[in-house]
Amino acid sequence: AALAAETRNVRVGCLVFCMGYRNPGILAKSAATIDHISGGRLELGIGGGWHEAEHQGFGIPFRPVKERLDILEESVQIIRSLLTTEKTSFNGHYFKFEDAYCNPKPLQQSPRI
Repeated sequence: AALAAETRNVRVGCLVFCMGYRNPGILAKSAATIDHISGGRLELGIGGGWHEAEHQGFGIPFRPVKERLDILEESVQIIRSLLTTEKTSFNGHYFKFEDAYCNPKPLQQSPRI
């Protein structure tokens, strides 16, 4: 967010947010805020996580690869919906959202994920 506020041309965002550490709804709302701060220059990198020692250090279970990638897949669907539609309902294995919204929407019509 600080880089976004101090620059005018570069696209901004984190290289990769590990979705095993984050709720996709909260990340979508944060991303929309950064998109506004940057004037519509957000790039949102997300991944399934790979660094087992980091998970252990934070006390977060290091799930098998399939589970981490399933969480990533659900997260992409939720984030994209929150950033582009009025309301989001999602009933997955890892996440459940009911009539969730993310307002204001990003300045970009469909931010790159």
